Amino acid sequence: MAEIIFGSADVRRKLKGFLWSQSGIVYNLTKIELSERAENLKIILGSCCQTATAIALLSESPDYFLGECIVLARAFLEKIINFCYLQVCDQEDYDKYISYTVQKSYRKLDRSVTIGEMKLGIKFIGEIDIDSNPLLKKGLEDFTTEKGREKTRWTNKNIEDRIKIICERSKIKPGCLIISLLSIYEDASEALHGTLYGCGFPTGVFIPSFDKENPSELKKYIEKQTALLLWELGIMFHQAILLLGEKNSIEDLIKKSTNNYERSFELMEKALKREDELK
Repeated sequence: MAEIIFGSADVRRKLKGFLWSQSGIVYNLTKIELSERAENLKIILGSCCQTATAIALLSESPDYFLGECIVLARAFLEKIINFCYLQVCDQEDYDKYISYTVQKSYRKLDRSVTIGEMKLGIKFIGEIDIDSNPLLKKGLEDFTTEKGREKTRWTNKNIEDRIKIICERSKIKPGCLIISLLSIYEDASEALHGTLYGCGFPTGVFIPSFDKENPSELKKYIEKQTALLLWELGIMFHQAILLLGEKNSIEDLIKKSTNNYERSFELMEKALKREDELK
């Protein structure tokens, strides 16, 4: 039997199992009737499950895919925070979220890019009567600047503001969301922008005093980072489940998620203790 120690493949696989299980609970939520906003936005929960599944699969080869896991984790983070925020936000912001989607789907029908003297475009062949669709008409008005340019954000509240409002208007504690934001968002953004840091950080190359030439230390570092990522995502699922439990009768699913959550902490406590003993 493999030893439970932080930085081992066994701990990483157990935490992958935690994420799998949490994703399964959330998937079951999409099959039952929920409160109005949650019911209307089930597609976000389903998308979170898809992203979690992709990360879990990629985590089986962390030496190759830790960076890609973190990039996907940013998408997961934003989706789960948006879902939670939309359960507690003012009606105005909720309406804007829906309105943004309608106008964006329309704008995508006619897109062009000009670089130098070359212009390429993609356009839907057909006619759409904007005046006959009040939601589309309002969406275009709301998300167009005075100079006629498209507004590309559905809310003026940044992700930190959304987390703050979630925690003020629910029983969710901010710690896990803030830790995930801190550990995922910036690195993922660098990777998405193709910076040297973004391409290299999964190897630990930019960490002072880290022995990058030691293969065993590098492997341990990658295992730790992957395990922590899987754990954070599973915990974020738990927070979303708890929030939904404030307006929905999902006691059985909350109980399962809480059991998973507590067992994950027991695992990490044991793994960290053993690592400390071996130092």
